[in-house]
Amino acid sequence: MNEPTMIQSGEELEKSDAETDTLKFLVDLFHRCVEENPNERPTAEEIHEMLLGHTSRIQVQNVSEI
Repeated sequence: MNEPTMIQSGEELEKSDAETDTLKFLVDLFHRCVEENPNERPTAEEIHEMLLGHTSRIQVQNVSEI
């Protein structure tokens, strides 16, 4: 059985926040992609734009933290 680990530094905590934001984004994207009505689902182009936008936000956050 795995023991819980303690976070050792603020950097790991921030990384965890970024990971949490990404997971929330992906869960939201999943829910949008499985809408019952296919007309309410995002197109491949829209998904691509959402992924690029999310990636850009993460990169900006990482640069601003330096």
